[in-house]
Amino acid sequence: MDQASLVALAATVALLVVVAATVAGIVAARASRRRLHEELAASREALASVERRLDALTVPVPQRAATQFVITDLPGPVADPAPPTAPLAGQVDTGRFVSVVLSETLLKAVALGHGLRRALTADQRERVRTEMHREMRRSRRQRRLEVKQARRLVRSGPRTGVGAEGTGEDAA
Repeated sequence: MDQASLVALAATVALLVVVAATVAGIVAARASRRRLHEELAASREALASVERRLDALTVPVPQRAATQFVITDLPGPVADPAPPTAPLAGQVDTGRFVSVVLSETLLKAVALGHGLRRALTADQRERVRTEMHREMRRSRRQRRLEVKQARRLVRSGPRTGVGAEGTGEDAA
């Protein structure tokens, strides 16, 4: 067999494999769809039986007759339900306002005091000192690394495209 016929045979086999896989996928999808339809029908039957049982258990509630109101008072001057010194809805009297402002300020001051007391503990100061020490060591290492890279760049010699003044050819 020559190479062209082998290629044609391999292409035919590949095509047959693809067709077989497609057919298998279609058959599996149809079986899955059929199973889902059967489950849906069973669920609908179960729902219908539950609805029938529920309808059998419900008892109609008798409607109440409309309530009739009896007038026990004649219209006249309306008594004021609240004394005139009470604040209306949405108004705040001076005492309550001062109380709210002072309590809010006091709460903030207490929270600040607690935060400062906690921040100034020996453990917290040690933690901050340790973190600062680590950051200093990291920045020194980084600086040393940058200096080494700059020295290597300078030692590597003149670069192409750089003039005598250290500017590129396209500089104005």
